[in-house]
Amino acid sequence: MNQVLLISDQPMPNFLPILNQNLRPDTVTFVVSDKMGKRAEWLKNEIAKHQIRILPDIPIGNDTSDIQTIQNALLGWTESNADVFAHSVLNVTGGTKPMAIAAQEVFRMGDRPVFYVDVATDRVTWVNGEEENVILSNQPTLNQFFGLNGITVESGDLKSVVEDERWRHFYREIAQNPHKWHLLIKTLNRIASQAEQDNMLEFNPSGRDLNLPYWHELDVLLHENDLVCHKRGGRQDEFSSSDARRFCNGIWLEHHVFEILKSLRFDKKHALMNVIISDEKGNRNELDAVVLHRNTCYVIEDKTKNMRVGNIADNAVYKLAQLSSRMGLRARGILVSALDVRPADKERARAYNVEVFDQLQTLATDLKKLFKIES
Repeated sequence: MNQVLLISDQPMPNFLPILNQNLRPDTVTFVVSDKMGKRAEWLKNEIAKHQIRILPDIPIGNDTSDIQTIQNALLGWTESNADVFAHSVLNVTGGTKPMAIAAQEVFRMGDRPVFYVDVATDRVTWVNGEEENVILSNQPTLNQFFGLNGITVESGDLKSVVEDERWRHFYREIAQNPHKWHLLIKTLNRIASQAEQDNMLEFNPSGRDLNLPYWHELDVLLHENDLVCHKRGGRQDEFSSSDARRFCNGIWLEHHVFEILKSLRFDKKHALMNVIISDEKGNRNELDAVVLHRNTCYVIEDKTKNMRVGNIADNAVYKLAQLSSRMGLRARGILVSALDVRPADKERARAYNVEVFDQLQTLATDLKKLFKIES
């Protein structure tokens, strides 16, 4: 069976049937415009990995809005490839609406089957009603999703490397009571950031810091969990290691998010943290975490900075929006903040298709709801 695919900037509906045995073709033929040449190349690369032969394209030039021109190109292909057309089915999901209309009419005239893929539900509907509708069972991996969008995963894993098991107690306590600790989160960031800039381990709070509410409790929490210790030969405290310093400077939130993803039963094929990706132009980006669920890729950025200062929130949202746009239509950003984000910033984020979560105590529930994971 040959599958005819209409190429657009949404590759997922063209790729999903490849993964499922009941729809997997022997060969594929692309209907592709000049503008979608690179998209077609990325899709071909992923399809070829499944030992499916790729036949010559059906080119339609630059104009993807002229139904008659597109239909003529398809009719010309059917005449010169009558033997292939006799065993072809059309995946009408991709392409522009004029492409879909023209292709469906050609297949109707040739009495050949046509199906549509609903990416949100994984349902395949046969337009002519002669075949039984099916639910696609096999799902793509993150590597496949990125590959379809011309992106390579250079590194990433789904594990939390914590130097000391006791450190987990620290971020669990912070996450359970974020409103209690919000002033001290800012303070700890500043102290750890300054120590890192100076390439020192000194834990050096100011006199003003020592008078903050709950400072003594934070100090006990840091010492009990071996993030801060007494400096040898003196009374001054210091971070127990450079890793402990980084942990206190915001890395703890990444580990908290990791624990939630694990609790939601994501595996390494569909969730990664500390990811480095690159594109064909050599552009590289570091991502705190990515999740692929129900054919949508979620790019997660974790922030412990004060999001109410300057343009910090805007910059984080803009970065997520830019990264998501490079990953096609089925990508969204998630900003996880340890501190409150202004309502106006949240509203702007929604306009960029970025979700903002700034209530750590309900983060697991909020992500579960977003991903539509049933109990």
